[in-house]
Amino acid sequence: MLHLYARAGSAPCVLYLLSIGADPQVSDKDAMTPLHHCLFQLGQAIKGKAWCETKLGVPWSECIRQGYIECALALLRAGTDLNALSKFRESCHDLLQCLPMRSDLLAASGVQVLWPLA
Repeated sequence: MLHLYARAGSAPCVLYLLSIGADPQVSDKDAMTPLHHCLFQLGQAIKGKAWCETKLGVPWSECIRQGYIECALALLRAGTDLNALSKFRESCHDLLQCLPMRSDLLAASGVQVLWPLA
């Protein structure tokens, strides 16, 4: 359930599920964590391929963008492993590196990283 809401950028649902003990480390059949889904969808939207538009017919907006950012922050704060690899050999670290707002996300989350932010 957490994967679905992270993929959709539904921050209230992600926050609620985390508050009742949902595991942010849980992975799906592709070894993707909820943070993988959230960051992947945010990256796709930046490239003009927003999931909300292509799958749901809902136009991309600042409000939807903010929902993804809030989801990412919640999952980062919950302790998602940035180095966990998906079946596609991508880590959350890799997905973060592709986002222009990566420094802001990490600073706001309070997550300390040991790798450089290019």
